[in-house]
Amino acid sequence: TTRANAHVTNAAGYAQHALDLMHGHLHLEAGLRYDYFRFKLEDRVDPQQSGAQGASRVQPKASLAYTPSDRLPLTVYVNYGRGISSQDARGVVQRPDSPRVSTTDFYQVGTSHRFSRFALSTDLFLIDRSNEQVYIPDDGSLEFKGPSRAYGGEVKGSVQLTRHLSLNGGLTKV
Repeated sequence: TTRANAHVTNAAGYAQHALDLMHGHLHLEAGLRYDYFRFKLEDRVDPQQSGAQGASRVQPKASLAYTPSDRLPLTVYVNYGRGISSQDARGVVQRPDSPRVSTTDFYQVGTSHRFSRFALSTDLFLIDRSNEQVYIPDDGSLEFKGPSRAYGGEVKGSVQLTRHLSLNGGLTKV
């Protein structure tokens, strides 16, 4: 039996800058985000399980896109970004030594093409998680259970059928 009020507060700030070079053929972009989380639990059944904890992270991102020629409908790009997942308040307060915030690093390289009414993009990606979030059915909480990695590729296409109607599709393998 559980009865608890859980509060997760998130304050964040973000800065980003983009720069075009080589007459717009090279696009560079970089950014930083800072997040602070506060986890507070008021346990109505077992007050000793109540408490508050905090955690913070910085997430960078960067991208580079290169279009070799105005006549060639090709752009090659490389992206990197970090995202975060927070633990639930109950798990943070009940297990104060466990990780409170998990990071996910995302790496991507790809191409995009545009031919009149047809567009195509392809990419390969790698996803590294510092901790995988797992549901614990015994107490209904979530906790982090170690690192994981995923990788794959994606192909997406679009055909403009009329001025206001297009057909889109994609295939992703992870």
